[in-house]
This record gives sequence, C-alpha cells and structure tokens, in this order.
Amino acid sequence: MKKKFFLVFLLLCLLGVGIYIYLSFSSSSSNTFVKKKTVDSIDEYGYTLNDRHPEIYRNYFNKLKKELSSDSVNEENYVTLISKLFIIDLYSLDIRIDSNDIGGIEFVYEPILESYEAKVKDTIYLYMDSNLYGDRKQDLPIVSDVSVDQINTVSYYYNDGKNTDDKAYEVSVSWSYKEDLGYQDTAKLYFIHDNNKLVLVEIK
Repeated sequence: MKKKFFLVFLLLCLLGVGIYIYLSFSSSSSNTFVKKKTVDSIDEYGYTLNDRHPEIYRNYFNKLKKELSSDSVNEENYVTLISKLFIIDLYSLDIRIDSNDIGGIEFVYEPILESYEAKVKDTIYLYMDSNLYGDRKQDLPIVSDVSVDQINTVSYYYNDGKNTDDKAYEVSVSWSYKEDLGYQDTAKLYFIHDNNKLVLVEIK
C-alpha cells in the first residue's frame, strides 16, 4: 500500500515538474519574440528606438537625436524628422505584434492618446492578424520612404478651444511602401508645442 502511494506521489511530482518546464519554455519563447528591446533613446523628449524598428527609422532617429542635442534646435528640422518617424512607426504594420501594439504613440499629445489608439485600432490596424508567436502569414506594409512636402505655421485651437498655439505646424507628408498593398500614403499632420516638445494633435 505504501509502495503504491509512493509511486502515485512520484508520478504526480514528475507530472508537475513536466508541466512547469513546458510552461516556462513556452512563456520564455513567446516573450523573447514579443518583448521589444530599447537600443537607444532621447531621454529628455521621451523618444526611443527599439530593435524592431526598420533601418529607415533608425536613420531618421539618429538625425533627430543629433538635432535635439544641439544648442539651438531648428524647429523645422525637428518637425520634419518627427513627422517622418511618426509615419514610419504608424504605417509599418509588419513590425507590430497585434492591433494593441500601436505605432507612433511617442509623438502624440498625451490628452488625446486614448482616442488616438482607439481610432487606429478601429481603422488602420482593424484587420491585422496577431503575430504573438511569430507565425503570422499576412502581408502587411512597411514604409520605405517619407517626404515632407510642405510645412506651414498656423494657429491651432486645442483642448476644446481653451488653448491656442499661434506657432503650431501643419505638415503635409507623402510616403511609399516596400510593396503597395493599398494603404494610405498622404496626410496632413498638426503639431503644437508642449513644453520643450512638439506633439501631434491631429491627422487629416
């Protein structure tokens, strides 16, 4: 009787260890794929570069870092670079894990961030398949280049008209993809001043 009890106990222990090892392996495998690794940052402005960003994003990020580290920041250069980075990050769907992995959020005005994420999930990212385990077969776009076609200084009313930025920026952009899958390729972006940063408040 004792021997039978011992064997049952031993089998349960082995089964428990086996389940633990399996779950640990599965978890570490998926986390290795899902987790983004920050490889560079511009701490004062809250901008980061991660290991999933394409080469074109890295190039513009390095230019932005150089511009923002200068003694006198050229705002037109600044808004040009963040416009390009925003478009690459938002519309390169292939680097996103799923519809909750929203691109471009580092450039968006914080009070509208929630509505921005909801709109992106319901439009651009609506039909994107999950790539949680690295097995997605869906063809998704990757931005290959971005052009800033025009920059205008405008007065912009925000916070339900309670605030005005008389030196806000209206930026007309166009972009291309590595493969044309029918996604949007032009827009107007509106940026306002938020302390030391320029932040996106509207996309048309």
